[in-house]
Amino acid sequence: DSLTVESLLELLDEESLRKDTALPSPEWSSDHIALLAGFRCMPRIRR
Repeated sequence: DSLTVESLLELLDEESLRKDTALPSPEWSSDHIALLAGFRCMPRIRR
């Protein structure tokens, strides 16, 4: 079987990350960043 990515949660944009280099910041009140993705297990194709 193989694992494929179905969807991803959008992360912070690069401009925001460069402006405030530490978390929490004035724009992002948490020091946690959510990493979220949806996956699908695809069956192996037999030849």
